[in-house]
Formats: sequence, structure tokens, C-alpha cells
Amino acid sequence: MMALITTVPFVWSADDDYSIVEIEYSDGSIETVGVWEDEGVRYTTDHYWMDLNEDRFDDYGYYESARIGISDYAENRIGRAGYVYILPNAKNIWFPKGEYLGYIEGSEGKWDLHMSVSGTIKRVNKNTIDSPELINDDIYGDGWLYEVSFEEPDDILFPSEVSIGEEETDIGEVTFPYIMTPKDYMEFLEEFGPYL
Repeated sequence: MMALITTVPFVWSADDDYSIVEIEYSDGSIETVGVWEDEGVRYTTDHYWMDLNEDRFDDYGYYESARIGISDYAENRIGRAGYVYILPNAKNIWFPKGEYLGYIEGSEGKWDLHMSVSGTIKRVNKNTIDSPELINDDIYGDGWLYEVSFEEPDDILFPSEVSIGEEETDIGEVTFPYIMTPKDYMEFLEEFGPYL
């Protein structure tokens, strides 16, 4: 087990591939952010991670799906998670990307939850709702928030692709895809972390 000192405790496993990004701010302070660097994981510019490593089944057949949670960068913004609210009855409902889903309250602030990609909520992680500390204790594992199924195969991000669709987010003079590989997300944080 590898230890890392951050403003919020972070669990690291020697079995997983994690990288550390240091974001330097204009006041000289440095923030350390952990990034899960697995080939089946993607990040969004609004700091969600998507685990695309497994095919998951739903009642209608074999749809591609992903487990989704907030990144370590987002977790640093909320501090120690104390309450997770996800819309009741969200399961089996299709939501467009950007739709409001709920929020996480923490010791340092609140993080609104939005649908990171269009799809149907297949499962909500009741364990995270019942034990919000999972977000801090196992953010890239048991601290996931919801699972989304995709109706179209093109909506899923395969390891060899860079992004889903054409949507990109402008920050400064550089355009980043909305969905990024872990490597691209690390570059995004290093370049624009102080301005987000």
C-alpha cells in the first residue's frame, strides 16, 4: 500500500495503476490529485470518471455500460463526504447528458451531480448513499455513484479511442475533448487545474 498525504485521505492499492498530478497555484500552494490510470477508464472535463472495463447486463439485453463516480480532483473540493443525494426513482430512467441527478455534501463544500453522458441509469450505488465516506476511502472503487447503460455502441468509449462524439470543451486557447484518457486528463489538470 502506497501512502499519499493530501487534504483528504486517499486510499491507494498496490494492485491498481494510479498516477499523481501536482497542480501548482499562483500563491505557491500545490494540490496533489490521484488519477486512476487504467486503459478502460475515462475522465470528463467536469471531473467524473467512467469505468468501462466490464460489460454489464440490463433487463433489455447486452448494452454497454459504465460505472461513474467523481474524480479525486472533485473529491478535494468537497472534503470529507457526509451526505450523498441521488434522485430517488432514477433507476431505469433515461437522462440526457448534463441533467441534474443530485449532490454530494462534504466538510469543504457541495458538488452537484449531473449526468456525465446520455443514457439510462441502470444502478445507483446504495452503499455510497448509505456510507458517503466511501467516496473518500475508495473513490475509484466502492465509492462509485451510478451505472449507466448506453443504447448505441458508438456511445461507449473503447480504449483505443480518444473521445465520445465531437463535443469538446474550450478552456483558454486549447480545446480538450469532453471525455479523455487518463493521460489526457492528467495533462488537462496540469495545464488548467489552477484555473478550473
